[in-house]
Amino acid sequence: FDLAFYKDTLVEFGGRETNIQFRLGMFNVLNRTNLGTPSLQAFAGASDNEQPLPTLGRVRSTATSSRQIQFGLRIQF
Repeated sequence: FDLAFYKDTLVEFGGRETNIQFRLGMFNVLNRTNLGTPSLQAFAGASDNEQPLPTLGRVRSTATSSRQIQFGLRIQF
């Protein structure tokens, strides 16, 4: 869930009207964990009657980053 806010403000600068826009952008607002792909390797291939690897099906990473917030300033003249 991503969210963005912005506020436009007109300012007179040097005899000209200038639009200043303040921005706030938030990504992954709910901070939901999106897990990566689990390990799919079942056997190492060392011998014929070996046990499955203990890492089979383990998730070791996330697919997306955690919550991020960014601020911005845009000046239009």
